[in-house]
Amino acid sequence: MAAGGGVRERLRGGVGGGLTLRGDRENRPFTPPAGPPGGIATMLRTFLLGKIHHARVTECKPDYSGSITIDRDLLDETGILPNEKVLVADCENGNRFETYVFEGERGGGDIIINGAAAKLTGLGHRVIVIAYCQLQPAEMAGQRPRVIVCDAGNRVVERITYPSPLEGGPPTVEVLEPVAAATAAGHRSG
Repeated sequence: MAAGGGVRERLRGGVGGGLTLRGDRENRPFTPPAGPPGGIATMLRTFLLGKIHHARVTECKPDYSGSITIDRDLLDETGILPNEKVLVADCENGNRFETYVFEGERGGGDIIINGAAAKLTGLGHRVIVIAYCQLQPAEMAGQRPRVIVCDAGNRVVERITYPSPLEGGPPTVEVLEPVAAATAAGHRSG
């Protein structure tokens, strides 16, 4: 064995006196990367940003490039943005998939699943569209997730705003009357 010891011996902190990276041919001890100035590390934690609950799939396009097309009104209600990564959960079959958002026509009620994910759901299936955000501790106090519940025509029938992770307490729930829901989502009643 060489004077510096074998790789396993060096990784155990044996010969040479310190932890060495496997690819380090100069036998330098491992030093973790430096943290931010002041020595306080910042950790990102993942929280709910917004959710569209029980929207109905209006179309599946497996031959289209992947994404989910969502009515602009529904995006505005939840704070979800075009091109944002979302998790989609199909309430009828339990399938879950991640994709990104295309902006649909305002007031059209569109929930269109595009690309390969179209094979994981079906026309008329109820889906939950979830967007998450990553926050530093200082940002947590201002994060209040917005959730909407849709009827069978993808009109908003309920708005839920959750308190920030630091506030706690019950969510604020606003139940919309059917006519008010249609007007809020830009649909005609009747």
